[in-house]
Amino acid sequence: MGPGSGVAPGSGVGIGEVRQSGSGIRTRPIRHHVGPFPWLGPWQIAIPVFFAALIGISVWVLTAVGHAPLGTAPPPTAKPIPIIFVFNSSQGTITNTSGPHYTITMNGVAPTTLSYGGSSLSMIQASVASTADVVLNWKSNQFAANPPNGALVPSTPSSAASSVAVSIDQVTYDSATQVMTVRGTLVSGSSSVSNIPAGFANANFYVDTDNGLPIDGCVIQPGVNCAGSGGATYINQDFAYAQLAGSNFSAANLSESNLENSNFSGAKMGNAVITGANLTNANFSFANLTNANLNNANLTDATLYSAGAQSALLRGANLSGTNLSAANLAGADLSNADMSAVLVHSTNFTNANLTGANLTNANLSDSDFTDANLTDTNLTDANLNGSGMLNANMTGAFFCNTTMPDGVVQNPGC
Repeated sequence: MGPGSGVAPGSGVGIGEVRQSGSGIRTRPIRHHVGPFPWLGPWQIAIPVFFAALIGISVWVLTAVGHAPLGTAPPPTAKPIPIIFVFNSSQGTITNTSGPHYTITMNGVAPTTLSYGGSSLSMIQASVASTADVVLNWKSNQFAANPPNGALVPSTPSSAASSVAVSIDQVTYDSATQVMTVRGTLVSGSSSVSNIPAGFANANFYVDTDNGLPIDGCVIQPGVNCAGSGGATYINQDFAYAQLAGSNFSAANLSESNLENSNFSGAKMGNAVITGANLTNANFSFANLTNANLNNANLTDATLYSAGAQSALLRGANLSGTNLSAANLAGADLSNADMSAVLVHSTNFTNANLTGANLTNANLSDSDFTDANLTDTNLTDANLNGSGMLNANMTGAFFCNTTMPDGVVQNPGC
């Protein structure tokens, strides 16, 4: 992940640490079945029956310790629903570290994680997200602040005692070796200590949450498919603090909605309508916002690191303090946008329209403004050092303490 993703993995072992390899994180939604995933058993194809079993496990674990809802409280009109993450492993060990504290080491953990959400069997949505992404966003999923319970259940348990439930203190995942390590405290009454096995094979590890929200028939969870090809609309809805990494909202209408502090990293939002929405402090790192309409949206302190926003509409949008580093805004319309104190480094503004934009105190270094229109922009205290300005139109631009591409400071407007 890049520096604008809002995640800073440490050098040691800690909550939400991921050691990634290969080409990076990939996510995709489940459409109708889970058959294409070879690591899943055939019993998982019957999603309604499976989900009912998951709910039963979740209720058992929740009841054991009176688990509190995760995340920020939903609006009064919304009723939180359960979401269960399912991590599948081929084998592993369970080690007692001290007293009620155990370490569960799972080998062969699948690179994608299933999640199921729904208030009843008549409204169930199954999604799939990158295991690395789920663990990497552990803190933003509110798991770190309010540790969830996890239940390790063998695929063919010999007895109820074969299942082990812990209150999770720490989780790590190494995508190169596909090893997940969970440290936690044994849930009282979940399993007799004498019956806890030292090892296991073909087990699933269930992590429960109850902060999911159904919005217009779409259960809010990572990797969910809420695309608007069928006319999906989520106008004036509350998505605050929603965890929607890798989700699909292509062509969906989210205008006037509240998306503050939400996580849409890696989401597909091409052609989405997000006009007038509140996206304060939202994370859209690596998201696809091509042709999206964000006119008059509030993106204060939002992160669009490496986002693809070609030809996006951002007229009159508030982008103050927003991180646009490494984003692609070629052909985007940012006319009259407030881009004060925006962070722009190695960003593509080729043929973009920034007419009348407020770029006061903006860091615009090492970016490409080829053929861009910067007519009547306010560049007071802006930094353009190292940026390409070939054929850029800067007619009527205001310069005061402005660092130009060659490093020279211009003060004609002061």
